[in-house]
Amino acid sequence: MEIHVLTVFVSLCLLTGVYYLFLYKDLEKMKIPVLFYIIIIVIMASLSIRVSYLAFAGAISFLVSDMELALNKFYKPIPYKSIINSIFYFPAQFIFALSIFLL
Repeated sequence: MEIHVLTVFVSLCLLTGVYYLFLYKDLEKMKIPVLFYIIIIVIMASLSIRVSYLAFAGAISFLVSDMELALNKFYKPIPYKSIINSIFYFPAQFIFALSIFLL
């Protein structure tokens, strides 16, 4: 079963759009930069599905890592933030590297 890039893009736009609205009042001067960053990450994650499912898994893990960072920075501090972020960030990097190696 092939997943279409547009389906992934729309799904991720909905997910990150709701998240952005949740953080919106706390973003202050960072509203526009955060919006642009979200757009770039969503495009990257959406296009990764064209490379492989492995690359897509890495992109989603990276997206979750960034969402945790944003929550910690703009909403409220998260206990054990380094551990929680590492659970998603480092596997994302490993999966990205592995997906390139397996091309």
